Amino acid sequence: MTIHGLLKELRTDNGPPFQSHKVAKYLKSWRIHHRRITPHWPQANGELERFMRTLNKVIRIAHANLQPYEWAIYTFLQEYRQTPHSITDQAPGHMLMGRVVHDSIPHHPDWTPTPVDRMRSLCQLQKSNGRISHRCKAMSSRFQVGDAVLLKHQNPGSKLQLPFQQSAWTILRITGAKVIVRRGRDEVSQNMSHVKKFHCLLPPPEEEEGAEHNCDPVDVTSPEGPSERVRPCLENEPSWRNLIQMKRRQLLK
Repeated sequence: MTIHGLLKELRTDNGPPFQSHKVAKYLKSWRIHHRRITPHWPQANGELERFMRTLNKVIRIAHANLQPYEWAIYTFLQEYRQTPHSITDQAPGHMLMGRVVHDSIPHHPDWTPTPVDRMRSLCQLQKSNGRISHRCKAMSSRFQVGDAVLLKHQNPGSKLQLPFQQSAWTILRITGAKVIVRRGRDEVSQNMSHVKKFHCLLPPPEEEEGAEHNCDPVDVTSPEGPSERVRPCLENEPSWRNLIQMKRRQLLK
């Protein structure tokens, strides 16, 4: 922050290092908004999680080759900051410093991407996002504020444990794919894929005494013979049954 200036927003996973009172007081004193991402959902901060996966791979390779991991990290960061990105066609060091950062690889210092190249990169990014949404079967949210939901167990204890909790939570706020739920004094933020609607199974209403039922058989007296018990025809009988009966009559004729 001393070199590049203060942040407008600090995005963290709300882990133990960022839950202390000193951190909250420091961010508040500099008017830095602390944004906490959804826990147990790496997609909420996918850019950082993707970089951490590459960084962990570098550390494992250095450990396998019996090399100091500090030296491997410095070498990797130097090459990473000087390599043009596939989307922006510019190196991260160039975009940060505003100048071409020299390295051991010779290059033309006057080459810069044109606006046409940037527009082409943006179109490719939009197409890629559309394919990802189609592959993941993304759909609009089916939750609303005030709905009763069940939360998924993040750390199941045994195989006999149910995947979702038994007690219901109430949705307070919905922010993108993140929902904030409350139960009593507890508030938890989860991704929508870890939440399921709670459907309360109510007992059937008690029937009043003496109520008439349309499905009970009735006595019909025929003029040609004795009375017979027949079932009355329902008014809202499905139409497909009538069609089947008509087809049978046509075949018999």
